[in-house]
Amino acid sequence: IIIDELQHFLDHGVRHSMYSVADWLKAFIDDAGVSCLLMGLPRATAILALNEQLRRRFATQLVLTPFSIDTEESEAEFRSVLNELDKMIPTSRRSGFAEVDVARRIYVATNGLIGYLKKLVIGAFDLMRVENRACIDISLLGQAFTQEIWQGGPHTLNPFRPGFALRKLDQPGEPFASLSAASCAKTGRKR
Repeated sequence: IIIDELQHFLDHGVRHSMYSVADWLKAFIDDAGVSCLLMGLPRATAILALNEQLRRRFATQLVLTPFSIDTEESEAEFRSVLNELDKMIPTSRRSGFAEVDVARRIYVATNGLIGYLKKLVIGAFDLMRVENRACIDISLLGQAFTQEIWQGGPHTLNPFRPGFALRKLDQPGEPFASLSAASCAKTGRKR
């Protein structure tokens, strides 16, 4: 059983109800009798802190950090994932996601976060089908970025537009402003 978005138990409850949730979750897992996986944002670990028995059941934790292109190795890993994704998309020809320039633009457009990567690619794929194109190109990625990630953002800050100065979109008012490099530099294993 996979329980995702665990942090929502914290986001919508009061302190007393969080203890109840932790107790209920422990009982549910015990009654289920199958392997369970809890997933959520880092703040979801607060639920584990409320119940020692629950905490012991989930002592092993894996931190999924965003992709990076800060080193040759991390960029190669990101490009490898993009290449595999490109192979899986049903198009009449490859889209070239793993090409250096395209991969870097995709990275900036998604801040290395898999959820945004999914939104971007699915949005571009839908546009590709509507426009009856052979593959996903830069213009479709640009349209998908505007529709799926940053509606109302200035065209000059669309990573897929000509003339965009390749940089993170983490300044005030930009889509990843609250995600500073320090908050993403958590220790732990990747993906």
